[in-house]
Amino acid sequence: MLKYMDRSADPCEDFYQFACGNWARHNPIPKDKAAYDTFEMIRESLDSVLKELLEDPIPRRLQLNADDATVKAKYLFHSCMNYEILEQRMERPLIQLLDELGGWPILRPDWDPEKFDWLLLVAQLRLYNNDILISEWVAPDIKNSDQYVIQFDQTSLGLPTRDYFLQPSNTIYLKAYKNYLIKISTLLGASLRNATTDADELIEFETKLAKITSSPDERRNVSELYQRMSIGKLRTLVPQINWHRYLTIVLARPTNVSEPVVVYALQYIQDLVNLLSKTSPRTIANYLLWRFVRHRVNNLDDRFQEAKQKFYYILFGREQAPSRWKNCVAQVNSNMGMAVGSMFVKKYFDEKSKNDTLAMTREIQRSFRELLNQTIWIDDETKELATEKVNAILLRIGYPDFILQSELLNERYKDVVIHPDKYFENTLNILQHLTRVEQDRLGSPVNKTLWNTAPAVVNAYYSRSKNRISQYRFLHVGLN
Repeated sequence: MLKYMDRSADPCEDFYQFACGNWARHNPIPKDKAAYDTFEMIRESLDSVLKELLEDPIPRRLQLNADDATVKAKYLFHSCMNYEILEQRMERPLIQLLDELGGWPILRPDWDPEKFDWLLLVAQLRLYNNDILISEWVAPDIKNSDQYVIQFDQTSLGLPTRDYFLQPSNTIYLKAYKNYLIKISTLLGASLRNATTDADELIEFETKLAKITSSPDERRNVSELYQRMSIGKLRTLVPQINWHRYLTIVLARPTNVSEPVVVYALQYIQDLVNLLSKTSPRTIANYLLWRFVRHRVNNLDDRFQEAKQKFYYILFGREQAPSRWKNCVAQVNSNMGMAVGSMFVKKYFDEKSKNDTLAMTREIQRSFRELLNQTIWIDDETKELATEKVNAILLRIGYPDFILQSELLNERYKDVVIHPDKYFENTLNILQHLTRVEQDRLGSPVNKTLWNTAPAVVNAYYSRSKNRISQYRFLHVGLN
């Protein structure tokens, strides 16, 4: 730490320079990153370890076991790394999928608006774990954590925040975003003329969409945003959307009008249907599929990565795209994290570090109780509630025990079909699996012991909504 300090600086004038002024000199930002800190250093170490694990040959005893989760993880990595096949297949897998979804108008001058149903397409894309226009998910109710409930909110935009669309100073980023859209669509077969015209209309629509979304400052108080109601009530408030039809597709089962939902952005949804009524079907379809296509080109050949890199250089200052192996490790770990975590824990994890971290966390709880009892500005009733809450904190340290039991781990991924040579289809299968697992929780008891974060990640945090402390590879990986 002393090496990173600049003790020639006056801390009263520039404390940042004094405390860590030499960090950048010793740790220049790598060309394939937009920023660099101690977390990134540990992540790089972890990624190298995971690459070795995923490259290790599949044991002979597992080679014929298509149900083994670790075999599936290795196949997913191999399918991502097999660039020869990706280059042979080019954009064809994506074009076929777009045609199944009704076609992307920017690629098809003869696209028929009469056959377009925006709500159907939004629901179909949600099945691939994509929230576009409307965000929907199933999770514990924040005001009744024992019960799963359907939840709705506004969604993200194609740029990091709404200000990228609305602030004149961000014009350079909006222009780069438009050029990225044009480049991707022309790589997929659109004419430059059609792509440019449609891109202008799409950007204009998304700018209007940005205007009706709330800023982070307006969304600080979750309790104020929270509105619990029945589907029937939501249908009364926003009759332009057939909520029953949408949920029947997403949940893969019929829903009752009395089914409760929680809405965090009612005004946004009401403004959205008004905006859609004034927008051409072609523009809406172009926007929906653009938001989908933008992610799916990550599963194609490097022409699309080159286009993404040009955009990311302007947006984030990243000088160079990460190596393919880094992207592949990230994809496998984010989509099959428990299988990857199982391999990591079995080979590298020191049980003592998990027990030490558990002991440390319990000491933090004990110290908090002591400080709480000594505090004089909190009344006794509040102290009692705070003590009850700290005693109820759930600890997620290291990894869940089930990942060391092959039968339980395989059960988690039993519905995921992975081919060694079909990276695009593998990703779709995983996305559909993730959606199905989440949506199927509705109606079942909340399992508060459930782990949502993969073990082999660099992270440590407290979740206020779940009253849970989670620590993963943050301590251990630094030792490898």
